Amino acid sequence: MRRYALRCLQRMEQDWHMGKQDVAMRMSILLRQVACYYYPKRQVAGLTGTPWLNFLEESCHKRIHANVVRWLPYQAKGDVREFFIFCKAWIQQQGK
Repeated sequence: MRRYALRCLQRMEQDWHMGKQDVAMRMSILLRQVACYYYPKRQVAGLTGTPWLNFLEESCHKRIHANVVRWLPYQAKGDVREFFIFCKAWIQQQGK
């Protein structure tokens, strides 16, 4: 799953460079899918807001900026580089 998710993330990054606007939302969905694969669904599927951010922080060594994860997926435009960096680090650490 980790390799698949990283390939998906790489394609999303290419899409972002081509100007596609839904990339941040797709990254957020990918994080949730990976979380549901590596953790019990009842533990993560219903998490939103602060509990979801806490889960992401607790399950990753890379510190996140809560506002990046919380608001960026819902913005039409924006610089998603920080979000890419976090998503990649988080995915790479799962299942190890």
